[in-house]
Amino acid sequence: MKEFKVIPFKPVHNSKGRTSLKEVAEQLDDHFTEASQNGWTYVRIETIRSHVPAKGGCFGFFKTPAYDMSNHFIVYSREK
Repeated sequence: MKEFKVIPFKPVHNSKGRTSLKEVAEQLDDHFTEASQNGWTYVRIETIRSHVPAKGGCFGFFKTPAYDMSNHFIVYSREK
């Protein structure tokens, strides 16, 4: 029987300047390395889209509009 582990992946970007794809790949590699050292096997990365509803303000003022959001999750598995 397998057990699964799902962790969110949100790349950390530089506050100054651009973050290269290589830097993002290194962050993923760090996740994969740590997980494999703990007996987890990478399965896939899932992207989950969700809709965040608008938040009403007072009499329509300060209303936050609705928006769509994408989140990325790394899926691992291992034998129990």
